[in-house]
Amino acid sequence: MAVYEIRTLKSRLRTSLIAMVDCANDLAAIVAARELHRKGEAIEVWREGTLVYRTTSRMEHSESKP
Repeated sequence: MAVYEIRTLKSRLRTSLIAMVDCANDLAAIVAARELHRKGEAIEVWREGTLVYRTTSRMEHSESKP
């Protein structure tokens, strides 16, 4: 078991820690994060200081379009 931090990103400069969970592996932590996040927010999953998963929010995705 490892300790994971699940964070939401409301903008490029603002993050929120929404949970610390013990999971058997990275996939279990990613599934937990996807269940906790709100629609339109990006999520990050961190294991012991290592980023293991990240999505982009709809806002970031639309900002990258020309």
